[in-house]
Amino acid sequence: MNPPSEFRAAGDPAGRPLRVAHIITRLIIGGAQENTLHTVEDQHSIHGDEVHLITGPGLGPEGSLEPRALAGGYPVHIVPEMRRSLHPLRDWRSYRALIELLRKIQPDIVHTHSSKAGIIGRAAAATLGIPAVHTIHGAAFHYGQGAVAYRVYRSAERYGTTALGKSITADQVPSALEAIVRIGDGAAFNEAGLPGDGNLISIAADIRAYYEEAALALADTAVGARSAEAWFYEITEAGAALHRAYASMRSAGAPQPLWYYLMPNIRHRRVPKPG
Repeated sequence: MNPPSEFRAAGDPAGRPLRVAHIITRLIIGGAQENTLHTVEDQHSIHGDEVHLITGPGLGPEGSLEPRALAGGYPVHIVPEMRRSLHPLRDWRSYRALIELLRKIQPDIVHTHSSKAGIIGRAAAATLGIPAVHTIHGAAFHYGQGAVAYRVYRSAERYGTTALGKSITADQVPSALEAIVRIGDGAAFNEAGLPGDGNLISIAADIRAYYEEAALALADTAVGARSAEAWFYEITEAGAALHRAYASMRSAGAPQPLWYYLMPNIRHRRVPKPG
């Protein structure tokens, strides 16, 4: 399954809205869930995207955000098998259920949230050939966790979160950054000389993955959940180049999907609005 031509080529403003499937493990009352709902609500009400929210049951003593989601005016899909704890059979059923849902929805892009939904959701998207991005809201593995769960989640995250190689190789990162700089200077994205398959969103994800995975491999101690993200966007020249490309494309009136997914939603508020 491939994204429609208007999204692959230029995100034609005259075409249909961007169709996004957000996947999260459960809609309990919590920071990750609130952040996900803010993203979904903004895309639905402000940007006019066709948004689908896929979640497991809102089980837990924290309380549920399902009523808020169901009142949001966008489709909400509950996958009963998807739960937070590890359960091989239930996780396999969740994976199959997500494949069927995504086949039916046919999203242009999948946006996963939280560890379990991130691993299973990206696997389902990859099976169907749908581009996917992931937001890390917290570490799935941590000190003090049971040995089996720690090793399983660490291995799954190592396999599932890397984006490097989806559009460019490590050797192509420098030329990709040069193209990103040209976009920040005002060049059209489809004339900037992007290497690989030319998919700007996937290339941006590859660049970030290369930097963050290299930094994590060199770290001597455990790294906070959002520390690598903050380091990349706030300190590195590559992160600054993506900020400039985002601002330039938005100011030039480029199709919203192309600049919106250059960086996580929380980073958008730190980029000056055009005008």
